[in-house]
Amino acid sequence: MSPLLARCDMVSPDNTTYRIYADVVDGGGALSSGGIYDLEDTVGESIATSTSGGVYNVRGGYQAMTSSSISMTVSDGSLDLGNLSFVAVNSANTTVTVTTDDLSGYALSVGSITWGANVLSDVGGGHIVVAGVEAYGFATAGDDSQLVGDWAVTAGQSISASSTPVTNSATALTFKATIGGGSEVGAYSQTIVLQASVNLGL
Repeated sequence: MSPLLARCDMVSPDNTTYRIYADVVDGGGALSSGGIYDLEDTVGESIATSTSGGVYNVRGGYQAMTSSSISMTVSDGSLDLGNLSFVAVNSANTTVTVTTDDLSGYALSVGSITWGANVLSDVGGGHIVVAGVEAYGFATAGDDSQLVGDWAVTAGQSISASSTPVTNSATALTFKATIGGGSEVGAYSQTIVLQASVNLGL
């Protein structure tokens, strides 16, 4: 028989922020592939079952190892703020929708950013982008939104979060920019990577 297998969401099962959620004792198995499909199986699982007691639930068996799922969609992945001016704040919108069945909920944040040749000044956190003062940032709206006012687009910036499972939780992102007297002439572009993850709570 193969040894007892256990998967842990993190690395330390003795810490209350981690969890071991499935285990297996079996006689073998394999991963098979064909085209775009994969099939993973196990053989001889004598204790493939679920059991619970009090607030705890153990799902025995390798095929029970899917702890939870999360999905994220972005309504518009390419935004155009148009020709920037001194007298107006240009803006463009997109909506990020998250669904997860994880009991700990989710967190949505800016993963990374990459500027093109020219860079705009970041708006101060919680301030407002105003015409005539060079600034770039974004605002959020939605039930799970974590921000008030306009915020700089920086790696690691929290956007929205929930401590419970959600279905189609939508957060609207409004990107805003304006230029000032000292702004560089030219095109401005930025690539933003958004990331959604479960909270990995118990």
